[in-house]
Amino acid sequence: MFLVGTIVGTFGNKGDLKINPLIQPPDYLLELSDIFVEDSSGFKQEFE
Repeated sequence: MFLVGTIVGTFGNKGDLKINPLIQPPDYLLELSDIFVEDSSGFKQEFE
């Protein structure tokens, strides 16, 4: 558990990364990046 938490924290300080701590391929990280970008844009639009 500690190792997984450390790896997740090292890969990215995003709480959502804990959803798939066992999956660590670059593809999944890139997909998360796209999702985060979309979420950020959506939230910014909502705030504005």
